[in-house]
Amino acid sequence: EIMIFGCTPPEDWESAVTQKIQLTIASFEEIEQLEKMKIRPEVHIAVDTGMGRIGFEIDEAVEAINYLREKKLAEIVGIYTHLSSADLDFEDEYTKEQLSKFSIFEKMDIKYRHILNSAGTLNYNDNTSSNVVRGGIILYGILPCDGNYEEFRPVMKVKSKVLFMKKIKEPKFI
Repeated sequence: EIMIFGCTPPEDWESAVTQKIQLTIASFEEIEQLEKMKIRPEVHIAVDTGMGRIGFEIDEAVEAINYLREKKLAEIVGIYTHLSSADLDFEDEYTKEQLSKFSIFEKMDIKYRHILNSAGTLNYNDNTSSNVVRGGIILYGILPCDGNYEEFRPVMKVKSKVLFMKKIKEPKFI
């Protein structure tokens, strides 16, 4: 399964659906746009629990889910939010507040619930019923927080060769 993690211009939705790519729905404006189209995409609902980026507020997300289901505008396969401070020890209470806000969706019949980013996966995986993790920076072998995580290694590295060098004269300015 492929999901677009973020907003996609409506003019690209039909192509995404044709290619079986799951879309993010993050606003009522996007739902209004979806009503005008003759497609029924698989979607993930974005919820803003405190990051301040894209997504519905909690009560709006519940309303959006109910509306999309009632009108059969999309198949809701996922719901997500992003932990804004899971990598900061001093923000532990704030992160736990985000986890608590998102817990309302645990009881809903939604296949994928994802809230855990790299730091969240390391620090809060026992505090949520999230069933998908989104490894980000950790895939590059960069630890997002302090700790002894020797088992993590980069999944890739970038190598290059210098193919051309040229000596140039210092330019003369008038």
